[in-house]
Amino acid sequence: MQSPEYIPFIFLYENNRSTSKQEISKRLRQSLSETLTIFYPIAGTVVQNSHVDCDDTGAEFVEARVHAPLSHFTQNPNFEELVKQLFPTADGTETRNLSVKISFFECGGFAVGLFLSHKLVDGSSAAAFVRAWGKTCCGEASGIIHRSRGQTHLRLASLLFF
Repeated sequence: MQSPEYIPFIFLYENNRSTSKQEISKRLRQSLSETLTIFYPIAGTVVQNSHVDCDDTGAEFVEARVHAPLSHFTQNPNFEELVKQLFPTADGTETRNLSVKISFFECGGFAVGLFLSHKLVDGSSAAAFVRAWGKTCCGEASGIIHRSRGQTHLRLASLLFF
């Protein structure tokens, strides 16, 4: 098993389509569930730092409201404030393999913050997971993951969810 550190991701989105918070949350939750059927060890529990028990208890999905507009975070980014408000568990003591926090802003925009356990994924597989989740959320086939040696797809982050 690898180190107990987490790989963080944060994605910020304007809501140009006026999609309801409930619909956004539903799509993200359902597509995450579908994606985890492909990346099933992420939804499991690491046992004694030696193996994964695929018991569906290793993923967490939470929602929050932010009493500020999205522009508060994009115009003058403050890393500590981003971590405190938009990431799932900022203290790093969480034992889950995946923690996701969807934060809805006053303006209708939203953030997707997540931590993936580095015990289970490296940078390339983390990028593949995020890409597959995004494709699933957008209605594309998630079961087909094409990957070339050394290829990651973080350049598509702006297209991921909506």
